[in-house]
Amino acid sequence: MSAVTLQIDYLVMSQTLSPQEITQYNLITKVYLIVIAFQGSYLMTAWPVITECMNRHAISEVHVLVNRSLWLGFALVGVCSIILLLTPDLVYAIIAPSVTARVDRLTLGLFALYFSCRVWAEPFAITLISVNSLRIFWLYVPIQALINAGLQISLANLFGLKGILAGLICSFLLTAAWILPWKYRAILWKFAPSPNPNPVQGAT
Repeated sequence: MSAVTLQIDYLVMSQTLSPQEITQYNLITKVYLIVIAFQGSYLMTAWPVITECMNRHAISEVHVLVNRSLWLGFALVGVCSIILLLTPDLVYAIIAPSVTARVDRLTLGLFALYFSCRVWAEPFAITLISVNSLRIFWLYVPIQALINAGLQISLANLFGLKGILAGLICSFLLTAAWILPWKYRAILWKFAPSPNPNPVQGAT
């Protein structure tokens, strides 16, 4: 379901954007997917550890793993954004030397914000999956897909590539960006260790 939601952009782009804009989207996306790959590798490694920590009610350790993943993801988004901003010609020369079109700074900023949304959502999603809390995904992902499709169709006709990115960002901000952290906190509360009972006082 998540894959379908994130691939709606290509269906909309094929009907609304020029071939040049689609090429720009593909190239910049490939750079930022490096971030998703690194963070995903970390989360796949942390997954069984998170499950074990939840079973031990070691909530603080889960927080550490999630926070590390967030810092890693945001740091990599920052690095990729700086590289694309300062040395776009070098990046294009490595990935696609035949492409001459460059994206403007506002578009690069929207790319950075979109992938920051993905970086933000992934650790909470993995934590929920690690304890088989899957119902929330069945509830919000179709809604996100509908929001994503509707906004992209309307905004792409007005703003082109920027509209596609704005639709993706809004679909995350209206759903996954707050639903997953909210559910994450609820699950941690459920798995938190029970307070120790008061010691039985001896008879006086």
